[in-house]
Amino acid sequence: MTDEPLDSKPRTLRRVLTTVDTSAVLIGITIGAGIFAVPQQIALNMSSFSQIIWLWVGCGALAFVGYLI
Repeated sequence: MTDEPLDSKPRTLRRVLTTVDTSAVLIGITIGAGIFAVPQQIALNMSSFSQIIWLWVGCGALAFVGYLI
């Protein structure tokens, strides 16, 4: 047995970004930037630490349900 691939051509990935790919990158950057700015503003409007934790857990559960769908 040899370790050579079955075809001798080197495999390369296509270097193409579609509209969907570009949109996904931009949405990801926007959400990623908001993750660090918004929690402080939300925490300032909450009256107790337990409310902040319950909101965080609820949002996590909502995201998990969205993942399952």
